[in-house]
Amino acid sequence: MRELDLPIQVEKRSRQMSAGLGRIDSPLVLGFRAIGLMVGIDLPNAETVCQVQKRMLEAEQLATIL
Repeated sequence: MRELDLPIQVEKRSRQMSAGLGRIDSPLVLGFRAIGLMVGIDLPNAETVCQVQKRMLEAEQLATIL
């Protein structure tokens, strides 16, 4: 882990993801939180959550929708 500088790489990717998510200009994204490589995105309602979950499953993207 130290040889690959994984903690530093995670920190860099986390900042990169946060910067990209911060540029999203959509009424469907109310906000987001990131800790390391885990990201939580706030959506406006349950219907939107279901639509996003369905599209992610169709695109074979891994996600847990809570």
